Amino acid sequence: AEKRLRQVIESGQAVARLHLALATLLKEQHRFADSIAVLVDAQKAFPQNAEIQKELVLAFDRNGQLGRAAEEGRRLAQAYPHDLEVQKLWGRIALAKGEFLDAETAFRLVLSVEPNDKDALNDLAWLLRDDPQRRVEAISLARRAIAIDPSLANTWDTLAEIYFLDGQMENALQAIDHAMELEPDMDRPFQKRRTKILRTFKSDDAPTTR
Repeated sequence: AEKRLRQVIESGQAVARLHLALATLLKEQHRFADSIAVLVDAQKAFPQNAEIQKELVLAFDRNGQLGRAAEEGRRLAQAYPHDLEVQKLWGRIALAKGEFLDAETAFRLVLSVEPNDKDALNDLAWLLRDDPQRRVEAISLARRAIAIDPSLANTWDTLAEIYFLDGQMENALQAIDHAMELEPDMDRPFQKRRTKILRTFKSDDAPTTR
């Protein structure tokens, strides 16, 4: 399959989806650098194709090249300011890169158009968690996401961390227990957070902002 795809692409007759198909095939084989190379060539051939650009951002992130992911993500977000999926992707990359203002701007842009976007609600809540002055808003955002979809284990985990940082240990424990019930496969990271909460709860010692 790879050989055939490369032959068509090298002929200059390939459409964008064939470049994406080859990049996906290589990604599934854990050949991340090769997948990136295909996407970089595809971007040159189809500079206006948003799907190729999104996949390139994700590929750089997956390969641990956060700087390149942020560079491409920013360019993508500027080119497609009304594409909510693009803005959420850029927000997450910016958050991982520590570009918090850019991340917040992206998430709030999404919520200004779609107030009930549960992913943006969760991501913004997580972004705000370390600011004591904005934890009330962070809790409200996480609880709104949960009200939309109570099965969101990741958002229960977000809520647990915010409650923990806010010194609300009982609420934090209840939230992380919900997360563990909903997604047993995530037991290890959730259990790590639960242990941290219990340790602080039992010592009756309020956590400090990290």
